[in-house]
Amino acid sequence: MCRIAGIVDPNRYQDQLRDDVQVMIDKMIHGGPDGRGLFCDKTIAIGHCRLSLIDLSEAAAQPMQYNNLVISYNGEIYNFKEIKKELESKSHQFKTNSDTEVILHAFEEWGVESFSKFNGMFAFALLDLKNQNLYLVRDPNGIKPLYYYCENKQLIFASETKVFKSFVDEENDFWKTLFLAYGHLPEPYTKYKDVFALPKSSYLTYNLNNTHYSINTYSFKSTRVLQNIGIADIGYELQASVNRHLISDAAIGVFLSGGIDSSIITLLAAQQTSQIHTLSICFNEEEYSEKYYQELITKKINSDHHALLLTKKDFTDNLENILNAYDSPCIDGVNTWFISKYAKENKLKAVLSGLGADEIFGGYPSFTRLTQLKQAHHYKSIITKFSGFLPGNYQRFDFLKLDDHVSDYLLLRGFYTPSKIASILSVSKDEVIEQLNTHSPSTARKLNTLKDVSAMEREMYMQNQLLKDSDYMSMQHGIEIRVPFLDNEFLHLVDSIDEATLFPSPGRKDVLIQAFESILPKEIYDRPKKGFQFPFKNWLKDSELMKEILIDDKRKIELNLFENDKIHWSKILALAQL
Repeated sequence: MCRIAGIVDPNRYQDQLRDDVQVMIDKMIHGGPDGRGLFCDKTIAIGHCRLSLIDLSEAAAQPMQYNNLVISYNGEIYNFKEIKKELESKSHQFKTNSDTEVILHAFEEWGVESFSKFNGMFAFALLDLKNQNLYLVRDPNGIKPLYYYCENKQLIFASETKVFKSFVDEENDFWKTLFLAYGHLPEPYTKYKDVFALPKSSYLTYNLNNTHYSINTYSFKSTRVLQNIGIADIGYELQASVNRHLISDAAIGVFLSGGIDSSIITLLAAQQTSQIHTLSICFNEEEYSEKYYQELITKKINSDHHALLLTKKDFTDNLENILNAYDSPCIDGVNTWFISKYAKENKLKAVLSGLGADEIFGGYPSFTRLTQLKQAHHYKSIITKFSGFLPGNYQRFDFLKLDDHVSDYLLLRGFYTPSKIASILSVSKDEVIEQLNTHSPSTARKLNTLKDVSAMEREMYMQNQLLKDSDYMSMQHGIEIRVPFLDNEFLHLVDSIDEATLFPSPGRKDVLIQAFESILPKEIYDRPKKGFQFPFKNWLKDSELMKEILIDDKRKIELNLFENDKIHWSKILALAQL
């Protein structure tokens, strides 16, 4: 896992290109503390900072060159050994044990068709010097970030949006509206004008001769034939996924919250390795602590367990660093910041996470609300007529005034209502609604089935919030988070299961539980669902930093509402990022 950056610009001297890319890499060095490198040629400079996990030798340093190909790569290809064998049968010879070199040889053999072979999480820049093409490629599930700016014949790309600030002066005038409505910035948008996230499962091709570019899609092509899929197949394929995700030449562990998903990943990891490192967070505040459930698992597998007792002082002392760590505005990620810091302190470099299971197997309340959503649309004209007069949270029905594909997500997961956004930003509600319609994310969809809800949760909430904050909060400490539930082969299998079988009891993840009932302690799953929570409510109330930040009159009003238990702590965290 690493950070990458680069610039193509026919109007800059090569020394300037080199210096500019070096500055970009230096700003992201937290994500690649083990080494850095640069490649320059005429109008292009490509940079890399390295977090070494597979083949720790200098031979695997980047940017890596092979014949006329150069790559700067962030991620992991979990099936690289299988692809390497296939390439060796075609007379390819390798100098390293890295997956990076496999990408280069695969591209030489199959061209852009090679992207469909990679099972992993990745974002890379691949330069074909012979044909003068630069390819920017992002994995099928958008696990790894990649942003680009392509204006005035120049292309700038990077793993983080912050580094674009030196090149793009203007911010998007709508980003605050989107953030307050969604609780994150939905892709492809960023804070900066004309800086976009490369869509997942896509590659951008930029020709260095004519400076033209295009974006094309690809999809992972599994070699497996699926027939008569049953619950046992889910168990088998997830175990195989975990095994793949444990591939590493550096120390690796598992985040264990005590819930169903992380417990399953931990138990499966323990079956693959003799002793697994587990990391958990617990609190003195008993109502938030999952210590009992965490210990059910750690005692069962006798793991090398590290439990962080997180206190109010820890939170207060680190709050400013946490706010500075956000690459993109978001109301999530504080827990990831702390557990990643703790992993670093325990000399780990990579950790497995249970992220993705709720979206795939229907674990969220949104899966139980499809009927209510359809009813809201049926009475849309009546509801919207009076929505402005409704109290409190009922004002979210204002979202019905948006286009259907946008309103469905915001009705289920909307953060601030249009009226409140208008008040906070001192604009009209009509302007808010217009911005939300005009800049709706391309992945937004009308929800008709539970499969639609699952896709929505994966493409919106998981993509734009969970995966983003997992990446930049973990990489802030030089930690790689791996997500076995988002393995391409595993998703290939799960996505083939029909809706009735996959979601027998929406909101409960029954199929996942049944697949692992023989190893999962009943106490873990036979209890009300509880997301991983911090005692933020109490800690933020006493935060002097928040009082210093929220000095604007309208923000003070929100702070007072929070202090009187009228709004959720996450809304205060959001306002602090404006």
